Formats: sequence, structure tokens, C-alpha cells
Amino acid sequence: TDGSLFLGGRTVDRLLVAVLNEDDNRIANFSTKTQALELFYVLASKSRAGRVRLRRALQAVRRWNDDIEPVRGIVTDWNTELQKTLVNLFFRCWRITDAARSDILQASTTTKTSDVLLLVLREYAAIAIQATVRGFLERIRHRQELQRAKEENLKEIQK
Repeated sequence: TDGSLFLGGRTVDRLLVAVLNEDDNRIANFSTKTQALELFYVLASKSRAGRVRLRRALQAVRRWNDDIEPVRGIVTDWNTELQKTLVNLFFRCWRITDAARSDILQASTTTKTSDVLLLVLREYAAIAIQATVRGFLERIRHRQELQRAKEENLKEIQK
């Protein structure tokens, strides 16, 4: 299937909050969290709609497990491996370039998940701005070429 049934409604949001931010390993352990991230990664890989839906859900998360102090008596497994998997999901959802990935991955080892998401969003914004500027410049070049062609045609007609 294309995942459209899963992407509809609040399923993605609930799974993100309930599974990834769950402190109690009896409810959602490392394996459960990894499987949820792998599912999200596949959905983001399959379609633009999946990427957009997951972007919205990821941006709506108010707190990440590594942003809070562990609850007394409950062992958490929010570790660097799980964060790396989540960061790779960020890369997939926002289509971050390889050049930017290495910088963000370096920062992700010492930075909270919410801060890494901000780095990804900044890089995505920079990419979008660059693409917009490139498109704008291309349109200007195209108009200039059309203008030159018109002028050359007028000169030929006048001869």
C-alpha cells in the first residue's frame, strides 16, 4: 500500500508522541522505537505526501525524550543510536544534501534532538531559498534571451 490510510487522521502524531517520547521501557522499548522510526522512514521514502505529513508531525512534537530529565526509577534508552535514526528520518523528510548532513551529524552527537531539528529546518530553508533564487535568475536569463532574439528578428526584418 502507499501508506495513505496510515497518514490520515492523527495516527502519525500519536505514534510519535506515544512511542518515541515514552519513558517507560515496558511500554515502548528501544526495539519498538526503532521500528516506529523505520516505518516513518519508509513512509517518507514512498511519496511526497508522506514526507509532508511526517514533516508536520515532527515539527509539532513539543518535547523530545532527550529534552527532559528521566523520571525517577524508570530507565530510558534514548541513546545516540536512536537519535541517529531519528536524524536520518529528518534528512529523509526534508531531503537534506550530503554536504549538509555531515555538519548536522557532527552536531547531533552533542546536541538535543529539538536543536538538531532546528538545524535541519535551517538547512532546508537555505536550500529552498537557493532554489528560489536560482529559478528567479533562470527566468531573468530566459527573458533576456527572448529579448535578444526579438531584437535580432527585428533587425533582420528591417534589412
